[in-house]
Parts: sequence; C-alpha cells; structure tokens
Amino acid sequence: MRIAIDPWEDEKGDLYVPGFIYTEVEARRWEIGARNPQATPTLRPLTVISTSEADKKK
Repeated sequence: MRIAIDPWEDEKGDLYVPGFIYTEVEARRWEIGARNPQATPTLRPLTVISTSEADKKK
C-alpha cells in the first residue's frame, strides 16, 4: 500500500516536504516466470560489454 504524506510544518517552523510511505498489508505473493523449474527463466541478466569490447565495435 502507498500512503501519501502531505507537506506539514512542525512547532519550530520546519517544513516537511510531501512524500510517500510504502507498507505491506499482506505478505507478497508475486511470482515472475514459470512454476516449472525446468522452464526457461522469463528474466535474463543483461549482457555486460567491457570497455575494450565496446571500443572494437566502433
């Protein structure tokens, strides 16, 4: 859940800017990809190109 906080001023005159606080109401139940452990993962890491490899491609 996202909770919005409005701007407010304390008793010393300090201003607090608006923002959000995030909290869990229920435990997370998110799942990315398939339940089958043999399946190909949905998310794959990015390929990192070293600086020397990037210079060769120019």
